[in-house]
Amino acid sequence: MSVTDYITKKRMARAKQLMAKGNAKLKDIALEIGYQDPYYFSRIFKKKRA
Repeated sequence: MSVTDYITKKRMARAKQLMAKGNAKLKDIALEIGYQDPYYFSRIFKKKRA
């Protein structure tokens, strides 16, 4: 596993935790885990879940 893959995996795990709480907006989650663009985060999240 590359460093990039590891970081992405950790970011997605944290995003899932935040989404499970149900009170955070997508934009806020993206920013908290290190993505400046919520649309890009959304694409990556969907891709990694598939």
